[in-house]
Amino acid sequence: MNQLKIEFYKLKTFPLFYVMILLLATIGFSYGFMMLAKMPDIGSVFSEVVCDTSLVILVSVAASWFVGADFGNRTVTNELKLGYSRFSVIAVRAVAVCIVSVILHFTYIVSTIIGYSVVNGFDAALICRENVFWLFTVFLQIMAVESGVVMICFVMRKAAGAISVSLVYTLVSCNILRSFTDADAFTFSCFCFAKSSAAGQLIPCAVSAAAMIAMFLFASAFLFRKADIR
Repeated sequence: MNQLKIEFYKLKTFPLFYVMILLLATIGFSYGFMMLAKMPDIGSVFSEVVCDTSLVILVSVAASWFVGADFGNRTVTNELKLGYSRFSVIAVRAVAVCIVSVILHFTYIVSTIIGYSVVNGFDAALICRENVFWLFTVFLQIMAVESGVVMICFVMRKAAGAISVSLVYTLVSCNILRSFTDADAFTFSCFCFAKSSAAGQLIPCAVSAAAMIAMFLFASAFLFRKADIR
């Protein structure tokens, strides 16, 4: 619990977190106000933006910087000296990164809808059970993607290296691959956010994302268990 409190405090005092919120809010509002204003209804706008992975790379920058910096300033070393387990060191950072990823993606979605609504008005029909399930499935997927970033951070153990590798990882998995494949294995993966609210889409996407989170955390713990931390 003390470790989580420390992570939340670090998050509250992490300047890049607020920079990314402002940046994604600006991009989202502009996108909704200018680019999507001619879409037929607000539901179409939500469908367009909720599954948009093009800006996940910005989330990965914030996440890798947040976790990677703890190796440079010896925070991880100090936690281990205090007797905290290596898994708990990973887990609390994974929780913080998941929170960051959800907040940033939600900021992008909401700001885009606000931009569209300024031009066309808001329709409360957007808030329905199907869209809520869709949204939470996408949240689970982005948490899975960023769990991969956490693993990268604990492998690299340097902020600069973690950021660089995370950029390549996210660029390839969330941006480049979608242009070259539409295979089910990719469509239902955490790297391709759910494209509809149909149960046949959401259930496999959610299961896949949960499995990837578990896999990334297990891999992080396995790779970090014998790492030499000084």
